[in-house]
Amino acid sequence: MPKTGRPPLELSGLKVHYLQVLYRSGTSPSSGAALWLCLCTACNSKKEIEATQLVHGKAQSCGCLRGVLITRRKTKHGHNRTGARSTEYTIWSQMKNRCTNPQALAYKDYGGRGISVHPGWVTNFEAFLHDVGYRPSPEHSLDRFPDMNGNYEPGNVRWATRVEQANNSRRNRWITFRGETLTIGDWNKRAGLSHGSIARRLDLGWSIEEALTRPPRERATKARS
Repeated sequence: MPKTGRPPLELSGLKVHYLQVLYRSGTSPSSGAALWLCLCTACNSKKEIEATQLVHGKAQSCGCLRGVLITRRKTKHGHNRTGARSTEYTIWSQMKNRCTNPQALAYKDYGGRGISVHPGWVTNFEAFLHDVGYRPSPEHSLDRFPDMNGNYEPGNVRWATRVEQANNSRRNRWITFRGETLTIGDWNKRAGLSHGSIARRLDLGWSIEEALTRPPRERATKARS
């Protein structure tokens, strides 16, 4: 019995990326592959595409988007265009550098202290942006919070203003009183005291309650024994 060949693939109506397959148009003289006429929805032109390119999804347009698609593959959602890195992408790069590069100027305060970057963020800017979001304003920068000595990881990173970052600094002195924890600077504001008042009171031996509750007219004199 004569051998029967495999029936040709029917691709009419198939949509592959920006290509809408119209009908079988012939055979490639060079490869012998079936050719299908396709409408490129990106530029509204028509082109013959080999069936194998369509079936395996290798063809995405008539060729008009080749440069755009190559650029996209080399960038991170447009955040790393040549000469036009976004602020978020730059901050992400700097975060990784100070935690992983011993040659970085700030390494001793970050990677040198054991601070690391979440594994899912190290090679994936998109994951970082998804978890942290866009910077709200030029006044915001990246901050580790609530654990200022913790790692850059989901749940411990936020966009913060300079004031918020200052309050989260390792140099700050934190005081817990009546179930609330604030920096000395914030307690001074809360009590209506001048800068440094509470610190002086505590250094002179006042109790936390006295230092935080006595009115401004009370001079910071040595506590009675």
